[in-house]
Amino acid sequence: MRCEIGFVGNLLRSDTRARFASYQATLRAHDIEPDPTLSFAAPNDVAWGGRVAAEQILDGHPDMTAVFVATDHNAIGLLERLAEAGIAVPSDLAVVGFDDADRSSFTSPALTTVRQPFRLIGSLAARLVLAMLDGRDVAPGPHMVASSLAVRHSCGCTSAPDDLGPRAGGASEEVDRTFVAEAASILLPATVTDAALVDLRAAALRLVDEIRVALAAGGPAPGPGLDDAVTAMVPAGTTSETLRRLLAAITSFVSRAATGSGSDAAPADRVSQVTARVAAGMWHEHTRLYLERDLAHQRARAEQYRIGADLIDLRNDDPLTLSWLAETHVDVGCLALWTDQAHGRVHLESVHDLRGALGDVVGTDCAVEDFPPRALIQAARPEQDEVVFVVPVQTHGNSRGLLAVVGPLDMIAMSAHEAYGYWASLLTVALEQRDLLESVQRSEQRLALAIDATAESLWDWDLTADTMFFSPRARVTLGIDDPDEQRPDAWWAAVHPDDLLPLKMMLAGGQGEGREIIEHEHRLRAPDGSYRWTLCRARPAGPAGVPATRIVGSLADIHPRKELEAQLRESATHDTVTGLPNRRLFLDRLRVAVAQSRRSGTPFAVLFLDLDGFKVVNDSLGHEIGDRLLVEVGRRLESQLRDVDTAARFGGDEFAVLLNDIEPGDILPAGNRLLEALHVPARIDGHELTLGASMGIATSAVTYKSAEDVLRDADTAMYAAKATDRGSLEFFDVAMHARARSRLAMHQELRSALEEGEFAVHYQPIVDLLTGDVTGFEALVRWQHPERGLVLPVEFLPVME
Repeated sequence: MRCEIGFVGNLLRSDTRARFASYQATLRAHDIEPDPTLSFAAPNDVAWGGRVAAEQILDGHPDMTAVFVATDHNAIGLLERLAEAGIAVPSDLAVVGFDDADRSSFTSPALTTVRQPFRLIGSLAARLVLAMLDGRDVAPGPHMVASSLAVRHSCGCTSAPDDLGPRAGGASEEVDRTFVAEAASILLPATVTDAALVDLRAAALRLVDEIRVALAAGGPAPGPGLDDAVTAMVPAGTTSETLRRLLAAITSFVSRAATGSGSDAAPADRVSQVTARVAAGMWHEHTRLYLERDLAHQRARAEQYRIGADLIDLRNDDPLTLSWLAETHVDVGCLALWTDQAHGRVHLESVHDLRGALGDVVGTDCAVEDFPPRALIQAARPEQDEVVFVVPVQTHGNSRGLLAVVGPLDMIAMSAHEAYGYWASLLTVALEQRDLLESVQRSEQRLALAIDATAESLWDWDLTADTMFFSPRARVTLGIDDPDEQRPDAWWAAVHPDDLLPLKMMLAGGQGEGREIIEHEHRLRAPDGSYRWTLCRARPAGPAGVPATRIVGSLADIHPRKELEAQLRESATHDTVTGLPNRRLFLDRLRVAVAQSRRSGTPFAVLFLDLDGFKVVNDSLGHEIGDRLLVEVGRRLESQLRDVDTAARFGGDEFAVLLNDIEPGDILPAGNRLLEALHVPARIDGHELTLGASMGIATSAVTYKSAEDVLRDADTAMYAAKATDRGSLEFFDVAMHARARSRLAMHQELRSALEEGEFAVHYQPIVDLLTGDVTGFEALVRWQHPERGLVLPVEFLPVME
């Protein structure tokens, strides 16, 4: 016979894993090896999770014979989906659930399920706790309470072992005792107290009396007395299955009580009336209790909603104050936070004490064993079913502390411990939310300070909507007055016209799939109408591999840097005192002139000037006056030149002038104009200063290969002018170059002669011509050259001087 039994459940839960282990062990006990392919995961424990599992069964295992479902709610969803797919339960697939939920009796077909005796479990737990408090040994590990199977129709079983049918008649007292015993076994656990048993027996005997009165021939028809007796027999929290079993027991009792002989036998119509009245009363009472339970659930859910709203609403008080407990049924509560990582001690953070029972405990510390405070424990009122609940304030292993509240045991709405645990979880979430908010606020403050320190403006361009977010500093930078302005055009309007197209092209390049940081420098219009240099940094944002959906970036004022760069470039090519080009820039332009002359024959001339008497001014009046005089010299030189010409200062009192594209006949007049302009007295700080200059000129009449050669020859000509007549000018010729080279060679030979001791002293007598006597001697230096022989002083003394 084919036997394929599957399992459905959410194995992330420990209790589901335990049921799965029992399922496997039971199969093996019957020589059936569990098939891993017949285990179907439910994503949760509600009906929707069962529907998901049903889809898996329908897709891959339509021939499975039976399935055990870890929770009734999963089983209910599974039954619904199977019915939609045309699967008949139990003929096509048998289904068994677990937990005996209220809806299990009302499914189609009614769900067979495992019934857990919660009262027995609670009673056992209480006995174990009392035994430990009395000092008795309690065996470690789990303590089991046997469950039972509520057999209905979904499993395909032929009969239910707990169905109660009519019993044989007997003496009325025996029938009554049998019914009372049956009712007690159905409604009460084995560990019920004597007082509860007495109350139940009294209610059962009252119902017996009312039933016998109603069955009596010729007596009154069933009325309110019978209804009240039925109501007394249905305790709060009665499940549908319990009610079904109780109704079966009462029906059986009515049948037995109506059995008699002769006139003692109740008429059949009266039996039907009593049975119908009892059934209607029981189902009416069950419906009332169900509605009460539903209202209790609604109240609990509303309370949970209010708590969640209060805790998550950041506008409310700090959740650590427990002010949110004011919206609940709890009058007394206390929150303690861990003071150490070992969770050995707690700090009493706050209390909620509408009864004034706790006193001044806030701010104190205690060992975790001493929590909650004794005053909170004593605030519980046992006569009103109040107990103290202690739940951890934690989520996902993040433990904050402990919450203790005084509350009633409520087995109708939901488990009180479950409710308070939910509160503690919400409290942890609220605390984490506030921590996160504080962290974000600190990050925002740090970011704002960093942005403030760097003077950068932020922007965010939504490419889909073509709108831009501008930070307040960005709006100031771009001159945007309208606080609602979000158009990119507001940025473009402030950009220098020459920079707008390159900026847009740069940003357009960032709209592709790349995510690299891009930078671009452009000018922005300042409020005074001037333009300032700005650095735009941008980074595309959005999923990788697709065009960007946003570009975020910043604008940084780099105008001071650009000005400094300009100054550095200026100082690298210009004289810092006069502002004229320096030697480097002059040589660059002279190289261009030399190249043009060699290529196209364009003439040029270089005038090299050395100021006469400038050292006297500097030494006598100071460097400040000297610098101002140099500025005046530079101004006069530029005033006499064309736009294509260049005047430069080489340092000290040396200047050079490049005359571009000048005819040979115009060079001398130009040089004379410059000398005449410099000879005009200058008045500086009350001092009338007259300067002259010696000038050397080198022209393109000589074929030059380098700018340095031109400058050298002009310098040579200047020294020739200074030697001949200060304040004059000289043109360079080849003889000057030969003399210069000779002088240079003479310098080198003189240095060698000094080192080799080639100089000798010759004494020449001084003779009195009248007497012929030697009156003295003249000492004369001679150079005994190793190659040229004796060299007279006239050749080398001028060089040495």
